[in-house]
Amino acid sequence: MTERNRLYMMQAVVKVAETHKDQWQDMPEFTESFASLNAYEVKMRELVQRKELLKQPFGGIKAELRGEFALVIGKLAAYLRLVSRKNRDLSLAMVTDFTVASLERMSAQRTLALAENIVAYTDQYESQLDAFDNATDLVEKAKEQILIFKEKGLIPSERRRLLGETTEQIKRLGREVMDFLKRELDFLMRYFIDIAPVFFNAFSNARVIPKLSGNSKGRSGNNGSVDSGSADGEGDDSGNPPVDDGAAPPSGDGDDDGGFDPEDDDGDPPANDPNNTSGVV
Repeated sequence: MTERNRLYMMQAVVKVAETHKDQWQDMPEFTESFASLNAYEVKMRELVQRKELLKQPFGGIKAELRGEFALVIGKLAAYLRLVSRKNRDLSLAMVTDFTVASLERMSAQRTLALAENIVAYTDQYESQLDAFDNATDLVEKAKEQILIFKEKGLIPSERRRLLGETTEQIKRLGREVMDFLKRELDFLMRYFIDIAPVFFNAFSNARVIPKLSGNSKGRSGNNGSVDSGSADGEGDDSGNPPVDDGAAPPSGDGDDDGGFDPEDDDGDPPANDPNNTSGVV
């Protein structure tokens, strides 16, 4: 299955839990389990978003970043030029001797180095910058822009390395999540089979991982209990894959241990490739 399929399932379960909170909020074992599920969902969402960001075309990202980045750094540099005159700081005057237009034409590496230098000077003259109305906000925006620029504007080899590492983190977290659901939450939910059947059935339906791509095998109806072995299409707790009854071809989603992932159409590299280098362009 893909990470996005799994994320959608987790979000559906979280939504069901929140909708039926009155059924479990006074039961410590459920409050702890659903809190754990919420934490898993947040982490999975962050990793999936990070992977999608790293897979974006580099050229478009670079152009998109440049305008906003140059404007923020340019405004901040204007304040620092006033500070440099007041303090007769020739070094700062030289660093801030540029325009927004010239900053947009600089290479990514030079832009990043200049921006980091500007921010370093804001720390040095923090008390004097407080005299300007929005200088503090600009400093925070500049720091945010630098982080975004580093995240999005990495050279291809570094992006591939991070993409591989992120993919591995998603796979490990995915296995941990599915084990948590099968061995803990699915088991606990059996408590509600009779006393809260609406909640239980909603949970059971949410636990079915949607098939967003490929052909989907038919599923048998629910027999009144959570199927902790195959509700997510990953086989039973022993690690055996689901039995193919021949009713339909496999979905092609792959397994949790490195099977084909249709979202990874560009081929994620292994993490920590020694041939990769870091840096910016």
